Amino acid sequence: TTVYESETGKVVAGIRGTARLSSQNVDRVRVTFRNTDTASSANLAKYISGVSLWQGSTKLATLAVTDASRATADDTYTFNFSGLKAPVAKDAIGRFYVSVNANGSLDSTDALTASWTVSFVSAGISASSPDGSYDTYPTTAITQTGLAFKKFSSSGLKAEVNLAATNPAS
Repeated sequence: TTVYESETGKVVAGIRGTARLSSQNVDRVRVTFRNTDTASSANLAKYISGVSLWQGSTKLATLAVTDASRATADDTYTFNFSGLKAPVAKDAIGRFYVSVNANGSLDSTDALTASWTVSFVSAGISASSPDGSYDTYPTTAITQTGLAFKKFSSSGLKAEVNLAATNPAS
């Protein structure tokens, strides 16, 4: 996935699961971001302002980059979406997506080389059953690699839009 400067709501990763034995209520989802390119900045705030969690077409929550926990050893940002009430009916497929809001101006050097990995971490999804039991998913991390951030070309196309042929004011 490539995210261009100023893009909002750009989906960068997703996961789906089926509620097999009973309905489930997803209470928490943890997602991590890590830059795997050492030549570019590992400061996620240079690229995006926030991360949103969606269930299908419904936005469940948005967290700013400053709300994430940052592990300084490897510059991994963990977004902990908690207090969710995201129901998945028995035998239905629950689809969850992560989207980002890119900053309006990206640094040229960072945008050329950055390669981020987005992961739904192992046991990062917590769900409860109607009987009150809790379980966590997935058993191993589900990872999307190759998230890139790009600038728009300064030598791009120029477009002119007119209201109508009889009203040619741009």
